[in-house]
Amino acid sequence: MASSYIPVYIKTHQSGILKDRVSLLKERLRSCDLCPRRCYANRLSGESGYCNTGEFAVVSSCMPHFGEESPLVGRHGSGTIFFTHCNLLCLFCQNFDISHGGNGKAVTDRQLAEI
Repeated sequence: MASSYIPVYIKTHQSGILKDRVSLLKERLRSCDLCPRRCYANRLSGESGYCNTGEFAVVSSCMPHFGEESPLVGRHGSGTIFFTHCNLLCLFCQNFDISHGGNGKAVTDRQLAEI
C-alpha cells in the first residue's frame, strides 16, 4: 500500500505559505532582527550587522559527514553545511575557525537549497 504521507515542507510549498514566509523574512532583512542580537542592519543594502553577514549566507564548507551514529550516517554520510559569521560567540566553540573566520562563499537561497 502506498503511503499518502506528505512532508510538511511540501505542503507548505504547495499551499503558498512558504512563499509568504520567504517574503516576510526577506523584508525583515531590511532591519535585521532575525537573531537575538537585533542589530537592525539593512542587510539588503549591503550592511552587515553583528554577525558580519550581508544579504546572503556564507558557507565555509559542505560535505558528507560520517562522524555521527550509524543510523544518522547511513552508507553515504549525513549532509553537513558549515556557515561562517556565527553570532553566538560560544566560549568553547569546537568549530571556531570555521564559524568565525569569515572564510567561505556567499550563496543565494537557490544555491543553498542545491547544496
